[in-house]
Amino acid sequence: MSELVAYHLPGRWGLVSVSPFCLKLDAFLRMTEIPHRSVTAATPFAGPKKKAPWIEHEGRTIGDSAFIIAYLIEHFGKDPDAALTSAQRGQAVAIQRRDRGKPLLGDGL
Repeated sequence: MSELVAYHLPGRWGLVSVSPFCLKLDAFLRMTEIPHRSVTAATPFAGPKKKAPWIEHEGRTIGDSAFIIAYLIEHFGKDPDAALTSAQRGQAVAIQRRDRGKPLLGDGL
């Protein structure tokens, strides 16, 4: 099995990255304990979608945190949501869709 390399933007304020999408991937990798090497990219434009994060694994380069996580769940068989009921999965999807693209502050929550 080849090494999984995850590329992310530089961090600040004690965070591994300033990008919420990079943080999402980092949290997933830590929760599932999938072995990987993190690399801080000097620019996001080297990724396949010209944005971070992206991974390289077994000759494939995959961009977009949602696509990366779907690939990792399928490839490694580690789904942190596996124990959720269908109602809980529905709630999780609703929260993810609600929060997609929202500003971090001032949305009235």
